[in-house]
Amino acid sequence: MFDDKFDWLKNKDGSFKRDRNGQRIPKIIEGKSHLTNPFTPHYLLNRYRLDFDSYIPFLVYVFYTKTHLLSPSQYNKSLSKHRLKLHNEIFKLHNQGLGYRRIHRKLVENGWEIGKSPNTVDSMIRKRLKRNEILNQPIIEKYQDFDIEFLQIEE
Repeated sequence: MFDDKFDWLKNKDGSFKRDRNGQRIPKIIEGKSHLTNPFTPHYLLNRYRLDFDSYIPFLVYVFYTKTHLLSPSQYNKSLSKHRLKLHNEIFKLHNQGLGYRRIHRKLVENGWEIGKSPNTVDSMIRKRLKRNEILNQPIIEKYQDFDIEFLQIEE
């Protein structure tokens, strides 16, 4: 298989003999004429004419990710403890079906520090819903376009 000497078999008319795949048939003059591993098919030994001692195979793929965590946003900043308690109280009342005007009235009656206008509660509700929408987006991660590439080693 290595450092062998061979000659091509020829037909009577001088053309080269070929196998069923159209490849020329060699006749080995010096060296071993049989495979050391009988389970190795002949087409694997010289397929695509690569010298595998000077090439390294690599598995190449594309990693696709779609996430909101890598982009800077005001929503990534957490609320202070005082603001978080106020927001939780607002959403507890909001989930009971109260409108922003009634929520504002109840908060003022219970002594919460909140702006004079009921629009402050409406603004907080809209911002919290937007924050939840952005922070609860699905994260998509997948591998695609698998391929094998060969890197040639310079000697």
